[in-house]
Amino acid sequence: YDPALAAAQLTSFKKVRHLFEGDFFPLTPYSPSEKAWLGWQFHREDLDEGVALLFRRAEAAGTKRTVKLRSLDPAQTYRIRVEGEGQLSTTEVDGAALAEGLEATLTEPESSLLIHYRALAEAQ
Repeated sequence: YDPALAAAQLTSFKKVRHLFEGDFFPLTPYSPSEKAWLGWQFHREDLDEGVALLFRRAEAAGTKRTVKLRSLDPAQTYRIRVEGEGQLSTTEVDGAALAEGLEATLTEPESSLLIHYRALAEAQ
């Protein structure tokens, strides 16, 4: 048990927990296989904000997956914050590009990414 890691994960969860009340979209087909990647998206239309969670299971091949986020405004610009595998990055992307696909990288098996997005106008 790593208390510092647990505290950091709890802080991350608290930042996005309000989004779990929104719409739910699977980003990958469900599979119980250890060879699968799994992904879900939660989106709050009233906030134009959401979170995507991606999981690479123990035997899943490949380090990259492209996911298509849903319910985004193609005319809006979104601030994207990606956390996982010790990485933390923030960028801005337009909704049309996000709807076409967002490439996610997980280099290690049994790892995950949290992708938090928010319409830039709402992020101010």
